[in-house]
Amino acid sequence: KVVKAQIHLWFGPRFQVHRVTGLIFLLQFFAAFYLYIFNYEHYLKTPLVWTLGMTGFLQSVTASCTFTFMPNIADPGFIAMSDKAPLSYKFIVENSFFSMLLAFQYCYMDNKIFEMIRAVPPIEILFVFLPYYIRPLWPTTRIRTALENAKNKSDKNRFFYHASTYIVKVFYSFAKHYIGFFLNYIRFLGRITPEDQKTIHGILITSSYMTTIALFLHTLKFKGWLGPRTATVAYEGAYLITAWFYWQFLGTIAANLDLALLCFVGMVLNFAPKGLWHAYQAFVLAYLWYARASATSMPVATLPPLLSLPAMIMGQA
Repeated sequence: KVVKAQIHLWFGPRFQVHRVTGLIFLLQFFAAFYLYIFNYEHYLKTPLVWTLGMTGFLQSVTASCTFTFMPNIADPGFIAMSDKAPLSYKFIVENSFFSMLLAFQYCYMDNKIFEMIRAVPPIEILFVFLPYYIRPLWPTTRIRTALENAKNKSDKNRFFYHASTYIVKVFYSFAKHYIGFFLNYIRFLGRITPEDQKTIHGILITSSYMTTIALFLHTLKFKGWLGPRTATVAYEGAYLITAWFYWQFLGTIAANLDLALLCFVGMVLNFAPKGLWHAYQAFVLAYLWYARASATSMPVATLPPLLSLPAMIMGQA
């Protein structure tokens, strides 16, 4: 029965493109997970360092093209926010935006592809600094809607899912600025060491779990193979792994306090009017673009004051 169920899951007559793409993604994910832990040097030599992210993005696109019959509502219906609501089609399409950003990061962190991206400034500017300028092209779901919808949670799980939704809200804000922008900024300025790069690859693999496998967990919950709370814990457990990676990353953050501060200000302004936040991102673009250009011909001591902060702290200026 188990074998028959697996064959139907991956090769059933419906949604074949989505099923096969999902299987290809999972095979790559487990291969990347294994190699990262047990043979990292070999992992760096494989295409997995960028194909995992691109396949995750492709999987999100196939989901968007496949599940058009799902309710097109603002309540996400995601496993970490409710145990009764169906997954929203808006959420499925919205997920492709974040999968796209993650796919870019995989490529940006690969040394060879990084140089190719640098050769195309519009692409680098858009994805490193201004990806949310094109965010309106995708639909938006609201965590607030999930919180306010009393019908998407059973009575016995109501408190659990209220708490879970707030956890997701806090993590999303952190991820947007410190998994997204911070990692892009240190790469943009060429401040990544081989040790940093290893930690970043671990963060990216974990992020693939949270963007792509998370929706697979929702499928397992829908089929009754996972309970609602189990699926939620399986998803949010990845937050703890991310926290561990950032604990390992504290030295890098300390050496890049200027960029960490820029991201912190952006995170605070994220709760301000959108126009202000977008203007701030444009400022960061101009500032760091100047900083990178200046660094090619200017010593650290003559860099813009904010960007020389880590070097002064570390006694290198």
